Amino acid sequence: MNSCPLTDEELELSLILAQASKFTYDDELSFANIQKTTGISNVQTFNLNDENQHCISGFSGVYDRFLVVAFKGTDCYKDWIKNSRFSINKTDFGGEVHYGFAQAVLNNWDQLLEVITKSNISQEKSILLTGHSLGGALAILTAFKLNSLPEFSSRIEAVYSYGAPRVGDHNFNLQYRPTHHRFEYNQDPIPSLPSIGYKHTGKRYYLPKDQPIIRTDAQGSEAYQTHIKIASLIAKIFVKNNNFNLISDSIEHVRGVVEDVSDHNIEKYINHIQNYIQFRKIVKGLELGDLKRHGSAIKDVKTGNIICSLLEQTPQGRDELVIQEGTRWFINGVEKQVPLQLSSIATGTSVLNLAINIAGFAYMGKKLKQIENVLNDVRNHQEEKFNLIEEHLHLIHLNIEDVKQQNNDIRQAIFDIYQDDLYSTISNLVAEIETKINYPDRPDDETFKIASHSINLLFQKAQTQQYSLERKNILFVDLAMKGWAVATTIKVYLHLKNRKIDEAENDLATEVIKFKRITTGWAKYLIADEPASSFPNIQDISDIATAYRFTYQVFKNITREQVDRIADISSVDQRLSENEIQNKIDAVEVTFQLNTNRERLNNPEWIKKQIFVVKYLDTLSELLARLESLQDFVKFCKTSGASIDDILLANNTEPALYFQLHSNSNI
Repeated sequence: MNSCPLTDEELELSLILAQASKFTYDDELSFANIQKTTGISNVQTFNLNDENQHCISGFSGVYDRFLVVAFKGTDCYKDWIKNSRFSINKTDFGGEVHYGFAQAVLNNWDQLLEVITKSNISQEKSILLTGHSLGGALAILTAFKLNSLPEFSSRIEAVYSYGAPRVGDHNFNLQYRPTHHRFEYNQDPIPSLPSIGYKHTGKRYYLPKDQPIIRTDAQGSEAYQTHIKIASLIAKIFVKNNNFNLISDSIEHVRGVVEDVSDHNIEKYINHIQNYIQFRKIVKGLELGDLKRHGSAIKDVKTGNIICSLLEQTPQGRDELVIQEGTRWFINGVEKQVPLQLSSIATGTSVLNLAINIAGFAYMGKKLKQIENVLNDVRNHQEEKFNLIEEHLHLIHLNIEDVKQQNNDIRQAIFDIYQDDLYSTISNLVAEIETKINYPDRPDDETFKIASHSINLLFQKAQTQQYSLERKNILFVDLAMKGWAVATTIKVYLHLKNRKIDEAENDLATEVIKFKRITTGWAKYLIADEPASSFPNIQDISDIATAYRFTYQVFKNITREQVDRIADISSVDQRLSENEIQNKIDAVEVTFQLNTNRERLNNPEWIKKQIFVVKYLDTLSELLARLESLQDFVKFCKTSGASIDDILLANNTEPALYFQLHSNSNI
């Protein structure tokens, strides 16, 4: 898919003119509201009507360096379809054009030209013409006529149409010169009419439903399926009767095809363009570092305010996130290079889906099932089976060679887990998730009970493990923390589903406090590094007892974002200023460059252990961040009064990453 090729000014104008098109439908225009919403001033209305009842109405006004002329569309498109005859006007427009559209412009042309001339306070202002539906068609033909006049031809900036029908044939299209930005929303059927013999002008910008993007390559999109149906039906009628005149009457036969015109609503165009502009600002803020991702929330770095929540819709039957392919990210199908905050999601943390709905349960259950499969495979291990479980081992930070070389240590640890009730707890949680997915109408009581039991047991498992890098300790804590996070998310979801927001808020606050205590405890232990006695020749290690030691060049595969995430849970690195952080980084570099530290840097086992520490702490930090951002999500539900069904994605939404803008956002 292509990203939107509109310039920043064109994108701004696309929203302003869509809003202007909406105002044309008001029975009593409020000039103050128009100016407040769009910035268009000096508004003057017009209502032109010839003796044959061909009407043109709308308003003109001034915006920045532009004269804006906005044409009113049709109040009821079904009536317009019924009463319009799709016959042809063969004069005045360089080709054949729709008779009704053409006569409305031609019969009122002198009055329309007077409106435009009188409205133009400054002769230097460029002209923008806009309209929704029929209003867009009138804007296109008016632009064509103005372009034929020498005093106007160089001053037509562009036409912006929204859900406009076709107006003319191939020859008209060839003769048409003004720039035309043509917007079409989702499955709006109106741009597909009339069909036979008609062709669109300008460049098409497609607005797909539930995706904050604007595409230019959507000729095969769902929006054109309606057109295909209509064209096929009309063609059948034409062939059967061998009479071209019947085409104008055939519209009655195809009204059922376009019965649903809900996507034709101008509000949907406005909302989509607004969402896209906000989406661009968010991505730009992440790129520049003005915004930062914390779990599933995007925050303003300076104020700490939550700008929006991330909602992740993952594909059924796939394990990986569709938005990540190495260092390339695809956000709603648009490839973005976002080097900060959205890249390098912590290892294994996709076990906690951002979307806490049934589709999210499916993804969480799948990840827990992978963990369960690792335990099962190793329990029944044979040498030839190692290749079958290799792809799963990253979930618990094991390397296949480690398993092969350290049979007694690692395998015994996994056997211990299998025999422990930690394993049975995770298995029961997986089974309950799968049951809830298959039977979504099943009462929530049993799911709530199992989630609550899992939270209590997994917390105890995580809490009782000693701080140690022994495999058994790490595996127990790793699995317990992930399962705990999932169980907590499920419990919160059930509270929200049943509109028990206070209960969700209180339960989540309790779990986050406990989760943070364990997470920061592990960070304090692992970041402190080994005592000096581990490396007799090294006298002072205090300068590298920091998360920022992982910025040193020997750890080139560890990203700065991962380091910052670990610093968030490090008691010695939290709440540092930028200058203090840089001082720590400088101190780390100096310390590592001392000859006395060569023993450490030349030790492959030490380097390997540091990478292991990064992955482990990165996962814990990300899980904590997602639970904390879930608190923000609950708070948003509470303050906005919105239900969870209003906010979360539908189960059939296209897999991607979505933004839920918060009501207090200034973006």
